[in-house]
Amino acid sequence: MYVSAMKAFPVLAAAVLLFACADVSTNVAGELTYAQDAKGNYAAGLKDLKDHDYTDAVAYFEYVRNKFPYSHFAPLAELAIADANFEQEKYTEASDGYKNFIKDHPTNPKVDYAGFRIALAHYKDLPSDFFFIPPSYEKDQQQIVDTRDALKDFLANYPDSGYVKEARKMMAEVRKRLARHELYVARFYENHGHPKAALWRYQGLARDYRDTPYAEEADRRSARLAAQLGRAGERPPVESQPSKPASEAPPSSP
Repeated sequence: MYVSAMKAFPVLAAAVLLFACADVSTNVAGELTYAQDAKGNYAAGLKDLKDHDYTDAVAYFEYVRNKFPYSHFAPLAELAIADANFEQEKYTEASDGYKNFIKDHPTNPKVDYAGFRIALAHYKDLPSDFFFIPPSYEKDQQQIVDTRDALKDFLANYPDSGYVKEARKMMAEVRKRLARHELYVARFYENHGHPKAALWRYQGLARDYRDTPYAEEADRRSARLAAQLGRAGERPPVESQPSKPASEAPPSSP
């Protein structure tokens, strides 16, 4: 009934039979034993995944992929390997696994799940302000931009998915973080004698992040700066003005 991960000695064979009440298990030598069908091995992998036994879980899923490549459990095993990486906070590996699943199985009913998990992996990997100084809004925002783009891709590609509601909540938080960064940059320009650049950033924040709690402050500050520039006889910048040179940009912490 079983195919051992390694050939067992005859004296161990009887011991392995003690596990006949289960589909899969380990033999007395501690080696994984596998069922003869894809379903049994996939189920064993899911059980180990639930129990946080990721090494054994991945071993079962890999066995399904290699021994039963034409079974409908094979793509599910591929997806489960990505889940195992995700649960271990290996977000880059998990994201790559989900992307490969979508590429290799575009018609599988779980492609929306994989698309959502790509975005979620980006989101989970975002820097936190809890232990870090300076705060994340003063740092380079590329990770947050990548997360926003992953969420946009998911929402565009799977508008009817059951994960849309959660994705929208994540998007709202990501947009709030990006808006907080824009406010930091605008304040930096204002405090360092670049009122036109500050005004342009405040205007952009108010226009592009209207749904965030920082839009009202951006409106207020841009109105004040526009009035100051008007009194000084300077023409306020139009919103399409290009951004300031890198030499005048606020410092980003690594």
